[in-house]
Amino acid sequence: MALLQQPQSQAANDTTLETSGDSKVLKPTHTIHDRTRRALHVCAVVLALAVGGALIAAAIVWAPQRLVDDGGARADDRGGLSASEQIAAENSARTTLIQAFGGLFLLIGASFTLKQLRISRDQLQVASAQQALSADLGRATLEASRRAQTDEAWTRAVDQIGATSLTTRLGGIASMERLATTDDHLKSVVMEILSAYVRDATGRSASTTTLGPKSRGWWGEPAQRPSVDVQLALHVLGRLRQTKPGLEQLLEITDRRLLDFESANLRGANLTLGRYEGAQFHRADLDEANLSGGHFEGAVFYKASAARANFAGDFTAAFFAACDLAGADFSGSTLVGASFEHAKLPAARFDNADLRGADLSSAALDARTSFLGALCDTTTAWPEGFDITTEGIGIVVATDNSGDDDA
Repeated sequence: MALLQQPQSQAANDTTLETSGDSKVLKPTHTIHDRTRRALHVCAVVLALAVGGALIAAAIVWAPQRLVDDGGARADDRGGLSASEQIAAENSARTTLIQAFGGLFLLIGASFTLKQLRISRDQLQVASAQQALSADLGRATLEASRRAQTDEAWTRAVDQIGATSLTTRLGGIASMERLATTDDHLKSVVMEILSAYVRDATGRSASTTTLGPKSRGWWGEPAQRPSVDVQLALHVLGRLRQTKPGLEQLLEITDRRLLDFESANLRGANLTLGRYEGAQFHRADLDEANLSGGHFEGAVFYKASAARANFAGDFTAAFFAACDLAGADFSGSTLVGASFEHAKLPAARFDNADLRGADLSSAALDARTSFLGALCDTTTAWPEGFDITTEGIGIVVATDNSGDDDA
């Protein structure tokens, strides 16, 4: 029990009860002990300095006389020292002692200075480490704040894009573009969300309408066009893909999901000058759409309807199988390696198009389909019985891929 009670009694001895007016304050006694120890330490230092100074002064005054007297006593046996010689000897001894004590003080001062320099160096290192820690903490705080702002902006943009107000939806789409351009981690997510938004907002109806003879094509005002928010989303998606992906990326399903417009109603849509490499337009309605100047390498248009659409862009390795391309304009477009398997091409124009390696072997052509000045090579596949030398077609045949053409 005594052993168990000792810590409690010790703790009790470490506190004192002080009164201040009507209040009582319980203060730890170790602070009082610390003050007492510091006061005693200061007194001891002062006393030691005083005693040391007195001893040094006594040594300087008394020691030379003692040394000279002892030397004079021994010199008396040999004739003694004169008074002037004794004074000179004492002064010489005092000078030697003063120089000795001065050197000692210099050594002590140098030692303290070196110690102070080491302390200053350590303090500087500690201050530098604290500054580095403060900088890291500041960066971490700034990053956390930025992340919080990004999360807040992201939540707000998602809410806006699903609003009923058109203005609010436009603001949400613009906010998503800004977030995607400032944070690469959000770019793919934004592209998938906007693609889903386009599909949901333009869900293609089961019945389709055939364009009549009075319908206007891309060169004029289309008979129908997407809503403003859908058109903005398409433009944003065309801007977000900043670099041309490789062939391997174009073949990846995850990459195609970034630009997935399957079954979307994009009649009269404006996709000019955008980057839509590897985009998925499976069963999409692209009638009278304008895709000129865009990049659609590796894009899939399987079973899409694109009557009187403008395809004057880069469609290298694009897939147009089973598409309705009546009256579509591919003039000047790049169609290297493109596939038109079972595609309907009545009145389509391929004037000055690059068809090297393209597959039109099963495409449905008619007398209005034009290939004036088109470029092809030996790997270009034509429908059975199609004569590339027929007068008026004017197809240029390239014997190799070096760019040298033979008429």
